[in-house]
Order: sequence, then C-alpha cells, then structure tokens
Amino acid sequence: MLIHLFMKKPILIALLITGSFLVLSCESNKKKEPENKQEQTQNQRPKAELPISVGSVHASLQVLSISDNNTMKVKIVEILGYGANTSPINKGKEIMISFHQSISTSEIKKGDTFNAFMSKAPVGMGMDSAGSPESWNISQLTD
Repeated sequence: MLIHLFMKKPILIALLITGSFLVLSCESNKKKEPENKQEQTQNQRPKAELPISVGSVHASLQVLSISDNNTMKVKIVEILGYGANTSPINKGKEIMISFHQSISTSEIKKGDTFNAFMSKAPVGMGMDSAGSPESWNISQLTD
C-alpha cells in the first residue's frame, strides 16, 4: 500500500506541472487590452487615404474672408499632400479659392478651418501686377 502511494505522487506532480504550463501558455496568448487611448489609436487600422489628382493639393485651410460668387480668401494652415506635377505651396500663404457649384459652402464661416482638395485656376487667374492672391478651385471637401 505504501509503495502504491509513492507511485501516485510523481504522477500527481507531473499532472500539476503540465496543467500549470497549459494554463500559463493559454493566458499569455490572450490579446492584451490597450492600457490607454494612445495605444488604442495606434492599434486601429489607418483610414485609406484618397488619391490626389495630378496638379492638385490636399490642404487644411482657414477662412480669412468670404466674397460673393462662392469665393473665399483663405490661409494655408497645413499641406496634407500633393498630387503629381504640383508645385509646392508655402504654409501660411493666402490664396483665393472658388468652390465647384456642387459644393455647399453655407456652413463655412470666417475663421473656420477645413480640409479640401484644390487645383490651381487656369493661367491668367493667378497673381496679377496688383499683387492679388493666387486663385485655386476647390473640388472636394474632406474630413
């Protein structure tokens, strides 16, 4: 009887060790929850970016003044991207923009900042001798 008890003890110890390893290995495979919002943001898939057309710019713009005929004077806050063959634009530059007739500008007010795709207006519409700002056309508002 005593020999039988000693034979069971190593088997019980082996089972306990094996069971502990299984529990620990399963526990380490669980996905760790992000501890803060920054980790959550980094773990999310990035938004697919819209392609930028040739000769166009994706920019963040601040409204300086609003004119008639769907035009505004804006300041470039940030360049978000360039399309192929687009000349660079300086941050802080003031330009005139015109909106395509299909874009509603009723909610945009002086001082607002918004993002948009824009392309340079045809030659002859840019800087003149009086020093008026370049003219650009807005094709799409973005987030």
